[in-house]
Amino acid sequence: CSTTPDLHVAIKYSKDWNSDSHGGEKSLIFAVHVENFLQQGPDLSFLSCFPHEQEALYPPLTFLRPPGSKQEIMVGDATVTIMEVVPSM
Repeated sequence: CSTTPDLHVAIKYSKDWNSDSHGGEKSLIFAVHVENFLQQGPDLSFLSCFPHEQEALYPPLTFLRPPGSKQEIMVGDATVTIMEVVPSM
């Protein structure tokens, strides 16, 4: 699971180009909330094809627990749902 601290980069990659029945686009973004340094994914910017885009990686089987915080925003004609999650490795 690759992540970025930049919301604009996340929105760019999360665009769902399949329109729903209302004609708008919908996307889902997980806002990863780390409670301590042990939950932080390692920074892989130095390995990325896009090193200017900060990137952290979480290993397979990382459990993303949703504490319930959710927000919807409009970006152009698209609806983006941002859901807070807490990783457990």
